[in-house]
Amino acid sequence: MEPASVCRFRKTAFRSLIQDCPSLEHALLNRASHELAAAQDQMLLLGRKTAIERVAWFLLDLPGHDPLRPTLADRVRLVMTRGEIADYLGLTIETVSRVLTRLKKQDVIQLLSRSELRIVHREMLRALADGELQYPRGA
Repeated sequence: MEPASVCRFRKTAFRSLIQDCPSLEHALLNRASHELAAAQDQMLLLGRKTAIERVAWFLLDLPGHDPLRPTLADRVRLVMTRGEIADYLGLTIETVSRVLTRLKKQDVIQLLSRSELRIVHREMLRALADGELQYPRGA
C-alpha cells in the first residue's frame, strides 16, 4: 500500500536472534496475533455485512491496522485507491464511491483529500458498521 523496507533472515539466524532478544519474539507474536484477528474480522465482513457496513467498518478499523503508525484522532489516511478498497471489501468502485459520498452528505465524514478523511460522527459510523443503524435510502 505504501513504500516499505524488507529484510530476510535465514531460519537458523532468525531463531538465534529471537532467542537472544525475547522482547523481539514477544513483539512479533503480538503483531502476528493482531494480523490473525484482522483476517478473522475480514472474513466476517465479507460474508455478512452490507456495503455501508463494510465501508464504515473499514474506515473505523483502518487506523488500527498498523499500531506502529498512529494517526491524528478521527483522521484516516487512505493509502489505497478506491479500486483497491473495493477489492478489499468485495465491492465495486462505484459502490465504494457512492457510500463515501453518502457518508459525506450526511456529515458522518469529511473528505479532506483523495487520500485523507476525517470522521465527524464516530458514534454514527460505529452504529452503521455494527448494523445498528439503517442508512436512509436516497440520502
